[in-house]
Amino acid sequence: IHTILCRTQAHVDYLHQRVNTTRTRIVFAPESTDSQFFNRAKPARRFDSVSSLSKPYLLSAGLEERDYDTLIAAVRGLPVTALICAGSPWAKVQYNPANDSLPENVVVRSFDAQEMRELYRAAAFVVLPIKPTQRACGMNVVLEAWAMGRGVVATATEGLASYLQHQQTGYLVPPSSVEELRRAILYLLENPEEAERLGKAGHELIKTKLHMECYLETVRSVIDSLMQEERRGNN
Repeated sequence: IHTILCRTQAHVDYLHQRVNTTRTRIVFAPESTDSQFFNRAKPARRFDSVSSLSKPYLLSAGLEERDYDTLIAAVRGLPVTALICAGSPWAKVQYNPANDSLPENVVVRSFDAQEMRELYRAAAFVVLPIKPTQRACGMNVVLEAWAMGRGVVATATEGLASYLQHQQTGYLVPPSSVEELRRAILYLLENPEEAERLGKAGHELIKTKLHMECYLETVRSVIDSLMQEERRGNN
């Protein structure tokens, strides 16, 4: 193996400790999103599954390493609906809570990609409760939210530290802290202009650094560098 591409700086640091880096390069290659699809400039589409939801609502999505129990506890009794889109095309886990155990303001459902785009558009902001991990779990949801101009509240994990900066592009809270998550949610509900500011800051990152062409350019430059090294070795 000549080069390893990592989606988080935490994985880069870990592999530097474990791999013989005199023979293998380790490169941080930030993930990107499809900003042509998740594009807030596209005309809104009406879906009954979306328009029937009570507003305001918070959006949370995905399955890998999610801590939805903390989110449910944090929103219990708040004047907002928490919509948990517990689906993922690659996750091996499932989230199927008993409906009678959920507060009245929590909805757990699955949606297709086009419905998700409209859900991001109409959400007050996005909340991502994640279990402690070096992986960038939740990263795709963060990028999709930013592409649609939505602010983000997320758990402060080693993986997401490569993408979110506290109070600059999102609000970060300690893992499994119901109190801190509830406080952050309440603050953004009471200060929607702050949620809008976070969404704009994230959207700027999508436009300048985290769109698909940037990721492809990173991969292309790594491949070009490897090919140049091989040509030099053959001369």
